Amino acid sequence: MGGGLSKKVLLIDDDPDVHATAKVALELVNGWSVFALRDGTEAVSMALAHGVDLVLLDMLMPKVDGTDVLAALRADDRTRDLPVVFLTAATRPDLHALADRLGAQGVIEKPFHVKTLGEAIERLVGS
Repeated sequence: MGGGLSKKVLLIDDDPDVHATAKVALELVNGWSVFALRDGTEAVSMALAHGVDLVLLDMLMPKVDGTDVLAALRADDRTRDLPVVFLTAATRPDLHALADRLGAQGVIEKPFHVKTLGEAIERLVGS
C-alpha cells in the first residue's frame, strides 16, 4: 500500500457514526476512497466489485460477526491476501493475539482519532 497513494477501503461496521467518522478521517484527511457496508454479508462481492486495497472490519456485528467475514474473505482465492484490520470497541485482553491468529493485520480500537486513523492503518498494513 504505498504512502501517500490513494487507497480504496471497504469499511464494514453496523454503526452509522463509525461510517461517518471513518469517511471523514480517510477521505478528507488521507484522500482515500471509502466504500461502506453495515454488515458483512456481501463483503467478498463488494471487495471485488470495487477492487479495494484494504478492509476495515468491525469485530462485533449483529448479522454476521467480523470473524466470520474474515473467514469468508480468506476462503475466496480472490480476496485471500486482502489486508484486513479489525475495528472494535471490545476490550478483550487477547484481542490482538486473536486478530493475528485469524489472519488480520491488526486491531484499531474504537473510538479512533480522525486525524490519525490513516496513520494507524499504515502502521499495521505497511507501505
